[in-house]
Amino acid sequence: MKFRIFFSGVFLIFLFSGGCEKTESGRSVDSIVNHRFGVDANLAFAIDSIRDYRCPSDVVCVWAGDVDVFMKFYLASASIDTMMNLNNAARNPVSIGGYSFRINEVLPYPVSNRTTDQKDFKISMTITRE
Repeated sequence: MKFRIFFSGVFLIFLFSGGCEKTESGRSVDSIVNHRFGVDANLAFAIDSIRDYRCPSDVVCVWAGDVDVFMKFYLASASIDTMMNLNNAARNPVSIGGYSFRINEVLPYPVSNRTTDQKDFKISMTITRE
């Protein structure tokens, strides 16, 4: 039993430290889809996908639209899937694990005759300790 607990603990340490880029509280970070960031020893996150339905820059629209950012947060004991919006104050920022996550910008801005691949989105976020 102790053997199993020990290796479970070692696995969690590698899970949170391996393959993660570390970030500091209060700083802006730029992320891309499927890139994992470590916030602290017990919290990491990755952006799963983007759904961009903003009005293209070369079109006149009645409604500005928004961007859905689908994220996965990895806590020491669980993972949480959530969706954030760029322009919806009810979904931006979100608080998880003692930190606030705010999306500042999603680039590139859409153009009517071009589709943006998931790998080409850049998401600027600010992460602050609460």
